[in-house]
Amino acid sequence: MWELNDLSWFLYLADVLPRFADAWRGFCMVAGIITVIMAFIHTCVYFEQSKGSRQGLHPWIGWAALVFIAFTSTFSFIIPSKDTFYLIAGSEAGEIAVESERGQELMNKVNAVLDAQLERLSQ
Repeated sequence: MWELNDLSWFLYLADVLPRFADAWRGFCMVAGIITVIMAFIHTCVYFEQSKGSRQGLHPWIGWAALVFIAFTSTFSFIIPSKDTFYLIAGSEAGEIAVESERGQELMNKVNAVLDAQLERLSQ
């Protein structure tokens, strides 16, 4: 069986996670609508039973809304965009290239050329 290296995983996640975030947002919207409907029904039934008194109204309605908004917002913002994943993958590829023997050899040659050009310009 083939094994994915780090760069392949980054490219895979760049494709999968933004779609997952979109699906999560859709799920949260549906769950939010259901929560609002349930809270409305609960409030109507409770007010009818208590003859309009707000005393003893369950505090879970407000807390559920706050927790829902906080969780949805946090989760939606921590998933990076596809572009960010591609930047990370490019950074990983660059690091691998620079750390290899051939990369070190090329960097030494580039540095030698830059040093020669700077020396020529400073004269």
